[in-house]
Amino acid sequence: MKQTIAGVEIHDSLDAVLDEAKKDNADFVLYKYQQACEVDLENCNREGGDAARAGWNLDKYKNIHIAEKAFALRPNYDWYVFVDADTYVLWPNLVQWLANMTMISEFPFAHGGSGYVISKAAMREFNGRPDGSIANKWDMKIHESCCGDYMFAKALKEATDVSVKNVWPTINGEKPYTLPFGPTHWCHPVVTMHHLNSEEVSSFWEYERNFFKPRDAHSLTTQRTLLLKDIYTRFLAPKMQASRDDWDNLSDDVLYFDRNAKKWEAWELERLKKAPMSSAERKAHKSFEDCRAMCEAVQECFQFLYHDGLCASSLSFKLGKPNRSEQSPAKRWKSGWIVPKINKWIERQGECKKPIWPSV
Repeated sequence: MKQTIAGVEIHDSLDAVLDEAKKDNADFVLYKYQQACEVDLENCNREGGDAARAGWNLDKYKNIHIAEKAFALRPNYDWYVFVDADTYVLWPNLVQWLANMTMISEFPFAHGGSGYVISKAAMREFNGRPDGSIANKWDMKIHESCCGDYMFAKALKEATDVSVKNVWPTINGEKPYTLPFGPTHWCHPVVTMHHLNSEEVSSFWEYERNFFKPRDAHSLTTQRTLLLKDIYTRFLAPKMQASRDDWDNLSDDVLYFDRNAKKWEAWELERLKKAPMSSAERKAHKSFEDCRAMCEAVQECFQFLYHDGLCASSLSFKLGKPNRSEQSPAKRWKSGWIVPKINKWIERQGECKKPIWPSV
């Protein structure tokens, strides 16, 4: 929607989509409905069915057009950063990262939620086509695709031969309470996190503002880098405890269950621990206490959860979220953490001598 919010001009990312792509296309019903809305959109959407689902179907058409429009509006920027509205960007870390790159590479990060960054050279080549709009060449193909960020990566590859480069965990699709802390998430800086709600954005912004505050009155900048370790220390360490009822701590690396007890999902069968197993592992699915005994015995296990005959272990430690979906005591979710093991691992890491930036 083209509109103004608090004095900021919002551009319509879909106004240049081909009429041929919109015609008889159910994905654009919401778009046309909102364009014709005579009052506030909240009221119009309430009468227009499932606006969230319809918006998701519409969302995939935006990415290539946004890249084209962004370059037209700001053709001489060194870098272009694309994120969704629920993505948190740590700008001080981002600026440090891009400023210290020794090689200017044209790299996209195709997951729109986590974010992707594209250099001036890649954007110029992508948009400087003598044969017209690159976005319009993909309008008819997007209807059959799931996701606009995926299609943008394909369009960029076709137009410039630049491929996606994954720089996880610095560009990250998780947020503080779902980040998997441990060997892959410790001395690494983070630039983006995804799916933060307004409360989470507010609390993290307060923390970030204090973290990057100049250390003395004469300093205008700081060379500090906010690491994933810092996020753990601030947000998770005070909440670590032995167990939580009605809780899903997102353990799912290795699973233990009786495969004959019921019909399991394909992904669960793929992660089912195969023989050989210790006696603690063979009994892990029988109860929450047996699940804990397994995690204490398996060296690489930091946490676990138990739910309806399934014991799941994790090679990292996270907080997770409440899960009160089951009323039956036998089926309720319960999570546990081996806190002494977690603390001992953290102690062995010591101080991070320098940030581990992604290799590009």
